[in-house]
Amino acid sequence: MNCCRSQLCEGTNRFFSRWSKRYAKDFRKKGPDKIQTMILRGVGSDGSSNMTGKNN
Repeated sequence: MNCCRSQLCEGTNRFFSRWSKRYAKDFRKKGPDKIQTMILRGVGSDGSSNMTGKNN
């Protein structure tokens, strides 16, 4: 849902729509970038297999 009706918001939405499509295409083709890979390794290194956020 988009509640912003100004021309500035329309231009911003258009920019980010194009950017996100390009980013998604690159991500599917190349996978996560260096920073994302480091974050994923750090998250996975805590020994936790439960990613729901619930503590058991």
